Amino acid sequence: ASVLREVLEETGIRLATAEYKGIVSWDLEGESTGGMHAFIAEVPEDVTFATPLLVDEGILAWKELDWLLHPDNAGVPENIPLFLPAMLSTTECFQYHFYYKNQRITSHEMTLLSEPITNR
Repeated sequence: ASVLREVLEETGIRLATAEYKGIVSWDLEGESTGGMHAFIAEVPEDVTFATPLLVDEGILAWKELDWLLHPDNAGVPENIPLFLPAMLSTTECFQYHFYYKNQRITSHEMTLLSEPITNR
């Protein structure tokens, strides 16, 4: 419910559901510094949402999946092509954890979550 409310508040788009897909977290220089819970939702076909749009969190924009995952794309964080394909291809939920040194990924791991959160 909080994800649906947040999307509505930030974009004005009313989603019917959102599917929990896991956690993306990271260590910077050996220190655990952040993470996020990831959800995937389908936007209703009748929604009109003009982008790009500057918001407090950054720029909202519609992009094709191929653009997001392109190996030469410097416009998205480098961890997205490493977790998003797996996230989109499975119904299971994982924690995708990344280790950084000198602002570059040195390694990453994917761990199955034993009790995924579901949208009720």
